[in-house]
Order: sequence, then structure tokens, then C-alpha cells
Amino acid sequence: MSLLKSQYYDSPEGTDAFGKIVATNKYAVLGGLAWGTIDVLMISKPKGYLPILARYAYNVGPMMGMASAFTLGTLVATNVRGKDDRLNYFIGGACAGGVYGAWRRSFHAGAVAALF
Repeated sequence: MSLLKSQYYDSPEGTDAFGKIVATNKYAVLGGLAWGTIDVLMISKPKGYLPILARYAYNVGPMMGMASAFTLGTLVATNVRGKDDRLNYFIGGACAGGVYGAWRRSFHAGAVAALF
């Protein structure tokens, strides 16, 4: 199976952690590159190659972290609880919100992101 063709629901919930991480991170990379391009061209406007790459890394890295935290949080919750229900996705979202809060250096931003 090609890594780019992997989908989140190709395997049952609670299995195939690597495939699920690849499936969520490919969308996180696309979103991070899109937001990084907006940031570089319209917001921060860095000068030079290294500052541009740093801005892309600043945007793509945390988005990949949030996707991985969601995936692993959901996977661990499914395996620990032994159930496949919506609470597992809430736990995964709370993990991703924690990564967002750390990225923004704000407890409140992380708490709001964890709830939504």
C-alpha cells in the first residue's frame, strides 16, 4: 500500500497506528503548507531563504504534531477503554488542543481548541 493512498478508516479503530498517522499527517502537511504560504506572502514577509523555511517549519511542525496527537490519543483511548465510540475522538481532540496550546503558549487557547 502506498503511503500517499492510506486513509484513516482503512483499518479498524485501535489498530495500525502508523497508517493512521500517515493518513492524518498528509492533510496536516497540506494545511500547514497552505497556511505557511499565506503567512510568508501576506503576514510575516520574511527576507531570505532561511527565514522563509523557518516560517514554514513554524507552521507545518505544530500542525503535524496536532494530527499525530489526535491520532495517538484516539488510538490509545480505543485500546485502553476497549470501545469504539465518540469519547475516543473527544480524547484525541483534547490531545490535539494541548499541542495547539503549547504552540500558542496559551493555556486558554489550548483549552478552547481542545473543546472545539
